[in-house]
Amino acid sequence: MAVGKQAWLIPIIIYLVSWGLSAAGPGAISVQSVMIIFAVSLAVQMNASPVLLGSMAILGAVGGTTSPIALSGIIVTDITNSLGYHGVAQPVFIAVSIVNFICAMLLYVGFKGYALNAGNLNSIPQLPKFNKKQTISIVAIVALIVVVVGLRYDVGLVAFTLSLLLILCEAVDEKSAVKLIPWNVLILICGVSVLMSVTSLLGGIDLLSHFLSSLMNDKTASPLIGLTAGIMSWFSSANGVVLPTLIPTVPGIVNNIGGGISLPELVMAIVGGATVAGISPLSTGGSLILATYAQEAKVSDNALQSIFSRLFLLSFGVVVVVMIFAGVNGFKLFVTGV
Repeated sequence: MAVGKQAWLIPIIIYLVSWGLSAAGPGAISVQSVMIIFAVSLAVQMNASPVLLGSMAILGAVGGTTSPIALSGIIVTDITNSLGYHGVAQPVFIAVSIVNFICAMLLYVGFKGYALNAGNLNSIPQLPKFNKKQTISIVAIVALIVVVVGLRYDVGLVAFTLSLLLILCEAVDEKSAVKLIPWNVLILICGVSVLMSVTSLLGGIDLLSHFLSSLMNDKTASPLIGLTAGIMSWFSSANGVVLPTLIPTVPGIVNNIGGGISLPELVMAIVGGATVAGISPLSTGGSLILATYAQEAKVSDNALQSIFSRLFLLSFGVVVVVMIFAGVNGFKLFVTGV
């Protein structure tokens, strides 16, 4: 891998590749499981910070997963549609991608990513070209994007159809593919959805909306709900718990507070805070950084404890960045006539 003097591009490329892969449909969990392992292993070979490269992979993946055809984007679309608001997903995707990119660039500068040294990378052999099966799979992903985004077909139906075609073309081992499906996350999302439906019928959403409204005004609503989403995401699943819990409260908050706030703005703050918090070592992404670094670098427990603390502080820091972005009305810039 001939990097030369362009090693400073590596963190940016990791971010962009993670974002692109996640936005194409697989979502954050699938992309993180690949890109974080790659990024941290690369950091060990370069003698670079695993926190920097791993965090760039996380932020790219969680930014891309808000795409209308990826998991978080689909969840946002379904919830907001059920609330009677349509067309929210696209501006949420753009806004959250931008705030994630801002967080990534702050990390890049803070960890001096511009001063990276290629180190031992020149000794790494070139990767082989894509084989026939990989090429067919890439064509299927491109087709998914074109059909769903361009022609506005249902993402689930198109994904199942393309998956069936890939199996018929023998481009994929269906047994291995099924094993890679995050069943625990899907079951969690379904379970929480049922719970929130029952809670809503019993008036629990209205109570939560009134409670949050009592702490907010039209100036602080967006930053505070972003902070709430970030804190909740440290200890629970963003897709399975945070988004299904907080987004249904937004119409009540908007009605109770009034002023200049809007549903799309608060949804952007919720999704922004919940996604960037994924750097936390208690989340899937942060824990993958720790596990991969422990395996690749064979470091002491004290070193791992140090990385654990840094990841948690970074997670808090990027949630604060989302708060500030919301506080200066950054999300308002992306609110359209929804």
